[in-house]
Amino acid sequence: EVERYDCVTGGGYRYVQRHEDEEYWFLGSFHEVREGELIVQTFAFEGMPDGVALEKLVFEALPDGRTRLVSTSLVDSFEDRDAFVASGMEQGVVEGYEKLDEVLAG
Repeated sequence: EVERYDCVTGGGYRYVQRHEDEEYWFLGSFHEVREGELIVQTFAFEGMPDGVALEKLVFEALPDGRTRLVSTSLVDSFEDRDAFVASGMEQGVVEGYEKLDEVLAG
């Protein structure tokens, strides 16, 4: 469920992911948005308020009207990185991209 998603420079977002009886809230701010080129944003899990990542998403034009998305996340420490990975974030990211593939293929 998306509570707010304002993908413009200075905007922000907040959404919840539900699994069985649990809720996981995420939020962030958009620092730079250039349509079709770049998004620079923060990403935080409300259960770990000190674990904020800075993310850079670059859209690269490819032949045949395709686009490559290159995503880079920066965190404060190796410990924060390990905590993000241990939280199951990787699985959530993979599932999200699989759903995006389904939408784009449809």
